[in-house]
Amino acid sequence: MKIEKEVTVGTEEREDLLLTLKPNPEGGIKIEITGKGAWQFKDEIRSAVESVLKEMGVEDAIVEIKDNWAFDYTIRARTRAAVLAAMGEV
Repeated sequence: MKIEKEVTVGTEEREDLLLTLKPNPEGGIKIEITGKGAWQFKDEIRSAVESVLKEMGVEDAIVEIKDNWAFDYTIRARTRAAVLAAMGEV
């Protein structure tokens, strides 16, 4: 699945994250993680995002995350919502 447009989902509230998904013209998946929880949970956040993208068939995308101690299920839900919005399904 190809990401056609840039979308942002989430909030900067506690236990949430702000996730921006956009096309990657160079190909592949690129994930940038910043925020309060990033220093401690960067690997877990990356794994959750990669898992959802793979499950949804996304191959070329840039994901920018500003984490504020989001739970795993929130990360997965925000990623799924961003993909659906980028496809125009939300």
